[in-house]
Amino acid sequence: MLRSCPSGHGLSKERNHEAQLRCDGVCGTAVEQDAWLWSCTKCDFDLCVTCGASVETKPGMAWVPARPQRLKLGA
Repeated sequence: MLRSCPSGHGLSKERNHEAQLRCDGVCGTAVEQDAWLWSCTKCDFDLCVTCGASVETKPGMAWVPARPQRLKLGA
């Protein structure tokens, strides 16, 4: 399985050293400190092991944010 960030950098499996980190994948859940995750340090892009195992990413693949922000149009 090819795992990469939206910019096409390969993800490496690492332990989470941050107290508050959220998965940038579909689930958007909090990743516990010292838990395993897939990470791109160049882009600050992280996937929990569940999202990392359930999706195959390809360079240039569009990611849908877990919690999309609402845009105000015509303001």
